[in-house]
Amino acid sequence: GGTITDDSGGGGSGGGRGSLGSGIVESHYPPRNAPPPEIPRNTKIVVTFKEPMRVSSMINDKGTTVADDDVIIPDTIKLQKSINLVGKTASEREATWDNLRNLVTNMKAAATPNGKTFVFAPQTFLGSPSEPISYTMRLDEGIKKANGDAAFGRFGKMYEWQFEVSTIIDSTPPTITSVIPLPPATNEDTYARNVVMQVNFSEAIDPTTVSGVVSA
Repeated sequence: GGTITDDSGGGGSGGGRGSLGSGIVESHYPPRNAPPPEIPRNTKIVVTFKEPMRVSSMINDKGTTVADDDVIIPDTIKLQKSINLVGKTASEREATWDNLRNLVTNMKAAATPNGKTFVFAPQTFLGSPSEPISYTMRLDEGIKKANGDAAFGRFGKMYEWQFEVSTIIDSTPPTITSVIPLPPATNEDTYARNVVMQVNFSEAIDPTTVSGVVSA
């Protein structure tokens, strides 16, 4: 379903694909080429870097969750319906990003306190209720590390990947499946004073809503 992008062009090794794993990008959600029905139309997009980034190079850093009025800087973060680019030249590929009819411009964003994870939330449903639609997420040149150095370079000037959005809207909230340590009423064991507190959820969670400083 949908159309796919030939991501062999633009910014070096396969759309900067080398930036994931060996480069600055630690992980992202949705994953590359994720098929339906895994990705709902109201998905958020999460990118985690290996080191702290300069927040202002990607978003307006006023808030800590996507409920705040943060605005993506459009020159560095782009989300677009994928276009069939097979047989297109590099300049023709690049020109597709100027097609405003396909760009998703209404998004909010937030970063975790450590400056490594960024969440981008489209404010309207992606895709279509009748057929799966493919999207391309692009992290463009101009994104900087916390020290001011360019984020990309060794593997290309940017990083992009494709994923397919299904026809469904996820309205089921996540649930907690387990916790460590267990409450005293249900557990006879004692725990070390330096025990790691852990909460497991039934699905992926927006990291900006479960991160921060915890006080006693």
